[in-house]
Amino acid sequence: MSTCKKCLMISSLQNSNFNSEGECYWCQTNFPNYKPRGEEKLADLLNEHRSKSSSADCMVGVSGGKDSTYALMALKDTYGLNVEAFTYVHEGTVPASVENAKKMCMKLDVKHHIVSLPDQIHLRTFKTFFRSWLAHPSLVSAGMTCVACKHLHILGFELAKERNIPMIAWASTPLECPPFLAIGYKGNNGEVYQKSSLLENAANMMKEMVHSPKFVQGVVEHFSTCYQGCMAVSPASNYLIAKYPTVTPIKIFDFIDWNPRVVIDEITRKGWQKPVKSGDDWHSDCLFHHFKEYMFRKMLGVSYLEAYLSNQIRYGLLSRDEAMKSVEENKRIFLKEFPIAIKELEMDDIADKIDYQPWQSSGDE
Repeated sequence: MSTCKKCLMISSLQNSNFNSEGECYWCQTNFPNYKPRGEEKLADLLNEHRSKSSSADCMVGVSGGKDSTYALMALKDTYGLNVEAFTYVHEGTVPASVENAKKMCMKLDVKHHIVSLPDQIHLRTFKTFFRSWLAHPSLVSAGMTCVACKHLHILGFELAKERNIPMIAWASTPLECPPFLAIGYKGNNGEVYQKSSLLENAANMMKEMVHSPKFVQGVVEHFSTCYQGCMAVSPASNYLIAKYPTVTPIKIFDFIDWNPRVVIDEITRKGWQKPVKSGDDWHSDCLFHHFKEYMFRKMLGVSYLEAYLSNQIRYGLLSRDEAMKSVEENKRIFLKEFPIAIKELEMDDIADKIDYQPWQSSGDE
């Protein structure tokens, strides 16, 4: 196994296809080919769909993280929209992120809604599929640990529909997309990096069901949550567009350039605060993120974080040395925070099944 000369991806990953210069396939093809469509096109789209009644123009999903906070500010202050915001809260939500969302909405004079799934559905599905993964590790079972999280898309659309708001805005960026997802990704240049049809995703699910009785049990027990979460996996999915035809989804960073330094500079002026217990502020709003990092690093040797940082290297936002330092810092934080997350989520029964070796440097052993 070797590491790419340009990014942090490793040669053991499927489809890595290192060339003779030691560069991975994703560096050779500039994955994920992030090219914003332009602020003028965003302005045209927003103006086309502004509210024609007394309701707000746009509902904005705000986690309390930097990107969603920046999107909220841009839509209100730069583009002059009348906006409302919502935050999806579940049992793994870090309270500080919700407080950030509330505080920023108050400062911006934006009506703020809290939405949740009932009866601890999010926590129960997460626990079920993480235990399924422990019994039979796979990309499918790892992905399903967060199937309930995709309900934030449904809850957001539903709220926008109820309030007669014609647009809903999301702040995810293509640079967050890892090249090793169980579902596919299509770059802006039209190249398909993995197949992603519903039939092929369903086939992957069926294969996992054949090999993992615990996975079958989880799907049966939480069928409605799984079905809707899979159908609404993207905020621009055909399922959501068909179900909520009066609400137009807009992914802000498909249009405006994503630069974390600019984003943080702008929002900290308004009082946004970086989470205290986080080396990198990405996904620091969720305790479940520690588990996702664990699963992917354990299976593949790299995690979502390395993929996220590698995408930034290709986009010219980070040097490889900066990215490697970030990984090491996050490893140290993970070793401290993951056991705490296990205890907070009352999952002590799985504590002795966790292998921390992939996170330890030679000096830690």
